Amino acid sequence: MRRFWIILLAVCGLAAPVALVAQDVLTMSEDQQKDWLTSFVQDRLSTPERQIRISNIDGALGSDVSVRHITISDEQGVWLRVTNARLNWNQAALFTGRLDVRSLTADSIEYLRNAVPSDQMDLPPAEAGGFSVPQFPVAISLEQLSVPKVSFGEGVFGLGSEVSVAGSFALDGGNLTTKVDIVRLDGPGGTLNLDLAYTNADSSVDLALSLVEPENGVMANLLSIENKPAVTLNLTGKGPIADLRTELEL
Repeated sequence: MRRFWIILLAVCGLAAPVALVAQDVLTMSEDQQKDWLTSFVQDRLSTPERQIRISNIDGALGSDVSVRHITISDEQGVWLRVTNARLNWNQAALFTGRLDVRSLTADSIEYLRNAVPSDQMDLPPAEAGGFSVPQFPVAISLEQLSVPKVSFGEGVFGLGSEVSVAGSFALDGGNLTTKVDIVRLDGPGGTLNLDLAYTNADSSVDLALSLVEPENGVMANLLSIENKPAVTLNLTGKGPIADLRTELEL
């Protein structure tokens, strides 16, 4: 989940800074805008253990932004690559405190390997309990997420695979709503569908997850289940997190 936030911020971050310095940026030439935006995003999201690089930005401050390549690296090199990301968004909404993205698409995402663990990663302490969603200075709405090809290297979870990802996402005032549909494209196939809503006011969750995979599927490999059997899993739950009752069918 943490890597999902990094990827989302790397792309949506191309839009968010505009509201902060719009007047200054709008006086720049197109090349200056590209250089400023590239530096801003890379500097804000990169750390000594994680370097984010973006290249070939078009339409930097327009309603349609495209980025040829986004890469995330560690000390061993690139571990994630996004190709031909495209962002269609409503710039005016930023002035009302919203990051309103109509569509976020990419030709492909390559998850080449797992990132190298670091003792200095900004993770919460082990004793910090409770569920919370990230807080951002603006509300975020993503109406359509579409990536027709996401590939995983053999070493990510023991099985090289390709999937397509589609969905939507909204984060406002600590409230989270997301829908994700994943279809495996190679091997025996399989599907995963997730609907999740979190209400901040009463810390309640409405969850529905469904997974259907034939033999030698992603989940059987991820969990190292003996003989890699076919897996059908349904998980539902609704109520406050502190007393959440769920139903699991496997």
